Amino acid sequence: MDLKQLTAMPGEIGELTNLKHLSLSKNELNTLPATIGEMKNLESLLFCLVKLET
Repeated sequence: MDLKQLTAMPGEIGELTNLKHLSLSKNELNTLPATIGEMKNLESLLFCLVKLET
């Protein structure tokens, strides 16, 4: 999903329980949905050059 166009992630992302790798690099995301924690098989999450709010 390195598209440089994502501004938000839908909460339904947590339904992708079999996904192992997710790259969100170079997007315009400010936050990640809490449901990302439901992705039990996720092994790697890359988000280089993303300015997430803390």
